[in-house]
Amino acid sequence: MSHTLRHTLVPAFVQAFLLLALAAGLATAAPPLPPGPSPLTAQPSSQDFGLVHVDQGEQNASVWIQNNGMDTVQVDAASVGGDAALRISSDGCNGQMLSTGMGCNVGIGFDPDGAVHYAATLHVPVAGFADLDVALAGTGAAQGVTVAPASLDFGSIPVGESAVRSFTITSTGNLSFQSLVAIPSGGDVGAFRVEHDGCSLQQMITGAACDVSVRFTPPAAGAYAATLLLIGGDSQPGIVPLKGAGAPVAAAPMVATPPAALAVPATLADVAFDTAFASPVPFARGRIDLGAAHCVAAARCTVVVRARVYALASRGARVASHRGISSARTDVVLWHLRASGGHAALGLPAGLRGRPALLVARLRTFAAGRRGVTRTLVVPLAARR
Repeated sequence: MSHTLRHTLVPAFVQAFLLLALAAGLATAAPPLPPGPSPLTAQPSSQDFGLVHVDQGEQNASVWIQNNGMDTVQVDAASVGGDAALRISSDGCNGQMLSTGMGCNVGIGFDPDGAVHYAATLHVPVAGFADLDVALAGTGAAQGVTVAPASLDFGSIPVGESAVRSFTITSTGNLSFQSLVAIPSGGDVGAFRVEHDGCSLQQMITGAACDVSVRFTPPAAGAYAATLLLIGGDSQPGIVPLKGAGAPVAAAPMVATPPAALAVPATLADVAFDTAFASPVPFARGRIDLGAAHCVAAARCTVVVRARVYALASRGARVASHRGISSARTDVVLWHLRASGGHAALGLPAGLRGRPALLVARLRTFAAGRRGVTRTLVVPLAARR
């Protein structure tokens, strides 16, 4: 090869080599093509559970996944990204080979633990394609109320007079409920009574408000306290503390009365308890222990007892079978008591569902030679530990 030819060909070879290397480098640096759209479709295209009670347990639904592409595809394990209250309960698509028009089911579970909105996304992967994404949503539902003011203080009221105070109950939860009943309970319950209950038999939707008025009548000078139980819905009873004081009244001038005009007041036969019932009374093995009871103004007496026990649905129970409160009546019970005292107890009525929370007993006392008294005993209940 001549010197001139060699000088001509070498640069040509070098130039060709460099062009080939540059082409190879450009091919290596080019980004991969993104995966094509998923050939899968979902029915429904999104899953919204709506309102689900926080104590109702997990609710389930299924999403139908179908291959609408031209080729058979392999579906891999589905996953959910987002709030943990939404999850996969069953995956019938994992590892399935779906030909055109074929499908499978993915189960979705929703178990809210609060009255908030939940959102997540179901991802269904397919080899060689982008994931199929399905929007998931649901809202936890719960009842709730606020009481304003939270307690009633009547101040000092002269004996023989009375005063009325009111409070407002507002439904703050996102789940409505029927009826809220106000019942005085515990302590000096006889000095307080519900004057007006604007909440009973009302549909408590979100934002609804109602008023309850309580009258305080001190029977004598001194301090008095009790509680007002708000029973309704499926939660623990609300408690509104009540207190007031009886102020002594100045003595009126003495006026002489002829002896013939004097009358001897009748002494009433009644039943009294050694327990003040200011705190919940224990129950165990189907019996409510009311402690010692004794006759008042009589050596012996008979007390006719008719009672009703209110129970709350246990937490976690399904609302469909334990909605709100349940109640059951006892059979008529006779207590034969002495003035020296005796043990008093009641059995929980058969058929009561849920957690016993309140006893309302009507007591009629009879004694020879005495006029009897009828009164109502309201006692909160608690399981004995």
